[in-house]
Amino acid sequence: MKYGKRYSIIDLAESMKPGADLRLAKFERGLSGMMEETLPEKHGRAGVVMPSIKFARDLEVGAIDGGQAISATTVLPVAKACRPATIIEDAGARVVNLSSTTAATLPVFDGSLTSTVWISEGSASPSFSNLTVKSISSTPKCCAARIAYSRRLMAGVSDRGAFENALLAELRRAIKTQIEEKFFSGTGSTNQPLGLYSTPGVTTKSFGAALPTHAELVDMIHKLVDVNGDLANSRFLMHSSDFAKLLDQQVTTNGGATTVSYEGGQYRVAGVPVHQTTAATEGKVVLADMSKISLIFYGPAHLLADGFSGGKSTYGTTELIVMNWLDSAITDPATVVIGSA
Repeated sequence: MKYGKRYSIIDLAESMKPGADLRLAKFERGLSGMMEETLPEKHGRAGVVMPSIKFARDLEVGAIDGGQAISATTVLPVAKACRPATIIEDAGARVVNLSSTTAATLPVFDGSLTSTVWISEGSASPSFSNLTVKSISSTPKCCAARIAYSRRLMAGVSDRGAFENALLAELRRAIKTQIEEKFFSGTGSTNQPLGLYSTPGVTTKSFGAALPTHAELVDMIHKLVDVNGDLANSRFLMHSSDFAKLLDQQVTTNGGATTVSYEGGQYRVAGVPVHQTTAATEGKVVLADMSKISLIFYGPAHLLADGFSGGKSTYGTTELIVMNWLDSAITDPATVVIGSA
């Protein structure tokens, strides 16, 4: 049996420095070349292509004695760190992975594109009118996350694998936090996606105080179903601090039941699952039909290694920069309810 080499993001980064021995990262660069072949056109992006989660899973298809499945076990952690799943994805948003690196268009089906009539037996089919095809345009926005390490630190670690795992964990946290924040509060300008809070046409709900009551959250559900939102696909999204406070807030004084309760293996408000993150804005609560939210990723993540600018070569510091190109879109904004004071 052949044992696949462990995928090393550090070996890949070191091989990118001027004058480096490319053979030290032959395995990593070979996989990057395979990823580049999946892009339909010359992407023109700086850096080296990083493996995606889909690519790691494709490696598992091959025979184990060929090394593919074994290699996949070391590639997957890197892929998950470079493009981590956000709370929006965990809550059920549609993820669109494009091989293209240019602008894309998504169709919009919000109920205004359908028409139905009743036809009596033997009558002619009526003319359907006022049906206009709608779409949302999307362009890639680049999110760059950085992390640094030094030659002295590398020389002092006794377990190289443990060090890389720690580096990947921190890199994953940084990327996830930044992407999540802009999926909520992105302005749609200055190379940011248009976040949930800023999307025109969303439904709003006013709270009487910074922390909503149980009745106010239930009224958000009322507003969602009134615009034909699918309650089965809907989720509450809120800041972790608001989530903790609602765990302690009683529905009725001395009644025992709290606004957020743990039911069926999930935290819920009035039966609707709740997801919490510090990337959301405190005091704002989102209730959304997640089937109407799309997260769009343009091609794989890319890695740059900088060991020279700003005096890094003097101190022996290497800076890793991971870039993701992405965007978000809501195909029916009315099915996203934003509650705030």
